Parts: sequence; structure tokens; C-alpha cells
Amino acid sequence: MKSCFSVSDETFSPLVFFDTTSIYFEGNGGSSLGEYGNSKDHRSDRKQLVVGAVLDDKGQPVCCEILPGNTADVRILIPVVKRLKKRFGIKSICIVADRGMVSADNTAMIEELVWRYILGSRMRKQKVIGEKVLKRGGRYTIVHPKTKDGPSPLKVKEVKLDEGRFIICFNEDQAKKDAESRKVIIESLKNKLKKGEKALIGNKGYRRYLKVAHESFSLDDDKIKKEARYDGKYVLTTNTTPTD
Repeated sequence: MKSCFSVSDETFSPLVFFDTTSIYFEGNGGSSLGEYGNSKDHRSDRKQLVVGAVLDDKGQPVCCEILPGNTADVRILIPVVKRLKKRFGIKSICIVADRGMVSADNTAMIEELVWRYILGSRMRKQKVIGEKVLKRGGRYTIVHPKTKDGPSPLKVKEVKLDEGRFIICFNEDQAKKDAESRKVIIESLKNKLKKGEKALIGNKGYRRYLKVAHESFSLDDDKIKKEARYDGKYVLTTNTTPTD
């Protein structure tokens, strides 16, 4: 699920999940709410609706939202939570959401509303994470050890800064896969650089490792080294405390 809300109220489930999907129209349908948008059915040629569903922790539906087809996920989260809070008289809320559901404006609004949150971070777009959080030393705590049939191995580390509280989540298996994938890309880049630079234009995955000087491309060793910091990691931003 994209996000969940932990709520405090005796008449309401302590945990609800929220996610969205898109439904596209064939023919002449979609004359009112139908709009062209980011199609999760890979049908950008069709008008669509965005449907959001809220489920409780037992998988039972609580409510649904139907929105115009060009509505982005980041614009849905806070209005849905506000309506749930008002409808059920919820006293306290903690929003847990992945990075696709949040933006800088959303986070600022959540803080203004004095809601608790645990949010996925857009690591490469948040300067504080690349320059401070991932550079901070300290030991990881094992959440899931590596086992044959268990969940994915996971370690976590808390980082407290003036900018807030961050949790680094680290998966050693994923780190190895990320490093191997980068190695393949670098080798491909080297071959393409030998053949000429036109093949590199327009490929965002390649540009991440390149520098441009005098209209020519070359490998950027500093970028490659910095990219390795993200291997197997994702970062959560939260205003909660360990006692919450």
C-alpha cells in the first residue's frame, strides 16, 4: 500500500491503509471526471479516473475517493486524512507514506497541522540526506537478520540533526545488487563513449555518471563514488520519538 494512517480513537480501527489506482475509459466515456493523466494501466491514450481506497487493518473498506484522472497522488493524501479525521472524530494521527505520496509542501502542511509522520524520502533530491545523513557514523541495529525463508534482511540507524530525525534503512543484499547494476552501467558507458557521444543523449540513467565539458561527455568519478552511498538504502524522515 502507498500509505497508512495510525489513528487514536476507540470507535475507529487503529490502522488504515490508503492507495490509489487508475481506471481508463473506452469509447466516449469520461465526459465529466475523465482526464488524461499518469496511467497505471499504461493507457495514456485514454481518459481515466483516479480511485483511492481506504482499508482498515483487517482489509475491510472504510471509504473510497473518486477523483479526476489527472490528480497526482501527492495532492490526495492530506485531503483524505482531513476528511477521515472529521468524519470519525479522530484525535491523533500518524501518517506513514512512501515518497510517491509526499512532497515538500505536503510535509510542511503535515507539520503545520501538528500531525505525526513517518515519510519516505527522495534521497537524491534532499540535500541534507546526501551531505549529512548518509555521512553520519554509528552502528546499525538489526531488524531482520539474513535467513533462508525469512523477510528481507534489514538494518536501521537513527540520525538526529537540526533538520530533523532520520532513519537509515539498509539491506545488504540490495546493496550488492545496486553495486552490480552500477558496474554494468559503467561498463556499458565506457563502450558507448568509445563509439561516440550521440548514443548517450537522453538517457537519464547514464547522465547520472557523466560530466560534460566543452560539449563532450566523460565518466565522472566523483558522481560514481557519491552514488555508491545510496546502495541498499532508503531513508525515512519522522517527527515521532522512540516513545511514541
